[in-house]
Amino acid sequence: TQWSFFNVDKPDYVIDFGISNVGSKADNDCVPTTFAEIESKRGGTRTYEDFVTSSGYKDGTGVTISGDGYRELIEDTFNDTERFSKSKYIKPFDPVYMQDAANNREIFSYHFKGHADNVRGLEVYLRAPTKNRLLFRQSKYNYRYGHNQSTILNIFRLF
Repeated sequence: TQWSFFNVDKPDYVIDFGISNVGSKADNDCVPTTFAEIESKRGGTRTYEDFVTSSGYKDGTGVTISGDGYRELIEDTFNDTERFSKSKYIKPFDPVYMQDAANNREIFSYHFKGHADNVRGLEVYLRAPTKNRLLFRQSKYNYRYGHNQSTILNIFRLF
């Protein structure tokens, strides 16, 4: 309960982006999986296998691509894409902004150093907004933690 000795802080609510898990098919396949999730959310017909081919995925290695290469690949693959400037990296932690985006069926796709993923949700802590955490396929991301630990190369908003 909330009064237990080992009290764990729980979010007040979660904003769900409705990203379907298309299922990982192989090791290091975050780029084709991320793209297949975007395609599924947008009601498209391209498959995971289509993105394996178009992204240059290689068994055992994954997709080797630079920040600019990923930007070009996502912009060539999907229309209605906006790339965030670094000054806007805090926006996905704002519950009002993210609720509006979720209501409009928008997608936020992150390109980290060595990984790509889509935001699945935002855990919202009303009394401690710095604890707000983005939910991804395999992890949670708090801005303070992420700012110090993980290198974000690009954030894309797909609308």
